[in-house]
Amino acid sequence: MFETFDSASSAPAARRFALSTTASVAVFGLIAVAAMTAANTVKEVIQEKKVDVVFRPPPPPPPVVEVKPPPPPPPPPVKVT
Repeated sequence: MFETFDSASSAPAARRFALSTTASVAVFGLIAVAAMTAANTVKEVIQEKKVDVVFRPPPPPPPVVEVKPPPPPPPPPVKVT
């Protein structure tokens, strides 16, 4: 991979080195811009979804109605024999 970079400092070698350095810096710059844009987008979405919630106590329960047991059934009639 590094065979194209000669140890001799010639004009074409310096040009290749400058172009490859420029290309790699541009790629990393684009990646950084994309990452920052994605981070800001996520932050905006999270801030949009925040909802202010106010908790109220539950309403009081309805009053308890006392249920009286039904009266006992009448005694059976007595048979006269």
